[in-house]
Amino acid sequence: MEKDSIIKLISIENKENILTTIGKQFVFSRSFSSKDMEVFAQLTGDNNPIHQSEEFAKLSIFKHRIVPGVLLMSMFSKIFGTLPGNTGIYIFQSCKFIKPVYLDETVKAIVELTSVDKIKSVGIFSTKCFNEKKELVPFGDAKIKFPQIIFN
Repeated sequence: MEKDSIIKLISIENKENILTTIGKQFVFSRSFSSKDMEVFAQLTGDNNPIHQSEEFAKLSIFKHRIVPGVLLMSMFSKIFGTLPGNTGIYIFQSCKFIKPVYLDETVKAIVELTSVDKIKSVGIFSTKCFNEKKELVPFGDAKIKFPQIIFN
């Protein structure tokens, strides 16, 4: 993509409002199905039966199949990929998983801008997911690098 095209793509967004407003939140919700677990296993080779087998899961502490934590984290990536011009680069993510998420349970991911370094073109975000009971499931922080033009 040429520089002029990138500038045009980024300028579509209200970049000042989006990436300089501390406390600005971005939200995405979805659920993960049995089919999603199959595709995840095919893509990653992660065939952990806690994600793939209801029979196995019944014997576990969770009693049902659970969504892999990295799929929950992918919800943050989806949000970051939609910020100004779809040009953010994920450079760091911390995450602590505190409750399971079950198949077909709606999960809400929320990222919140906590700080901005305009010189380095980096935004720091808190990252959280909530289950249907509005319980915090994973949480952490992310660092996203944006093209310098966003802050010019």
